[in-house]
Amino acid sequence: MILAFSFKEAAVATPTVGCSEVERDALLVFKANVKDPSHRLASWSPRIDCCKWSGVVCRGSKDNNATLFQGQHVVELNLENPNVDGDEQTFHTALRGEILSPSLLNLTRLELLDLSGNDFEGAPIPHFIGSFQKLKYLELYGSNFSGVIPSQLGNLSSLYHLGLQSTMDAIPIAHRLDWLSGLSSLNFLDVNYVNLSTVSQSWLSEVNMLPSLRELYLEECDLNYIPSSFTSHLNLTSLVLLDLGFNDFNSTIPNWLWNLTKLSALDFYESSLFGPIPTKIGTLSRLRKLYLDSNNFTGSIPTSIGNLTSLTTLSLSDISLSGSIPSEIWKLSNLQSLDLSYNL
Repeated sequence: MILAFSFKEAAVATPTVGCSEVERDALLVFKANVKDPSHRLASWSPRIDCCKWSGVVCRGSKDNNATLFQGQHVVELNLENPNVDGDEQTFHTALRGEILSPSLLNLTRLELLDLSGNDFEGAPIPHFIGSFQKLKYLELYGSNFSGVIPSQLGNLSSLYHLGLQSTMDAIPIAHRLDWLSGLSSLNFLDVNYVNLSTVSQSWLSEVNMLPSLRELYLEECDLNYIPSSFTSHLNLTSLVLLDLGFNDFNSTIPNWLWNLTKLSALDFYESSLFGPIPTKIGTLSRLRKLYLDSNNFTGSIPTSIGNLTSLTTLSLSDISLSGSIPSEIWKLSNLQSLDLSYNL
């Protein structure tokens, strides 16, 4: 399926010496609450400058006149499980327990927080995360959260990356998404496997409040509605990746999609779409990856598919297509993967 195009742009700090005592003590409280079976936090000792601890990055600061050096502050806490995609290894190297302590609020300069692949044992995402006013990058991918996603995340006005993708073992739920309006700088949003059934009627309007958004992941979110048209002004024209796979829309491909002319990847895998594949698919000329598998389309492949000359992956399997393969498909000279299996 679609792979993320993003990388951590927030790694802007330069590790230096001179850890703040208050911030060091906050991290030691954090460590005390953590189960660390593989000793990933072994370097976290009060005898060692906390700016040299594993996963901790500091940056020096000066006064407002940029003349007097004010010491070091923790700006990144990168505790991603090194085996985040490794199944059994992931289990053995995950930090566990109630590993988010309010003591972390003493990290007042924190810009990056990555706890992906750890095990929060089904706990809800703490509300206090919304108090990290300088946070730009928050990644909680596959960290075994459950419960309701707190609306306080909308206070993170500097955030440009928000990763909330859950696992199948613990599925958080969003009762509302209006808090997204506070994240005007967001360009990456991943809520794959989060239960959005409560906001199924309004999800597009809520996400449309993010004018800078470039990547949107909404795979298997229990969505059962996608509007065929969108009467409000569409702000999502910066999108380069849209993943709506494994939902139950029971709809035709929506008309507003043709305004997303910067799209490079589009995924509607097994999303209960029907009707013909629209001729306007050819207007998405920047597409490199297109997944429409396992839907209930009718008719044949439109000849406009030949306009998508940037395609490297075209996957149209098991969607009840009939007729012949149009000769225009041979215009796709960049194509590396073509799947037309299980059709008519």
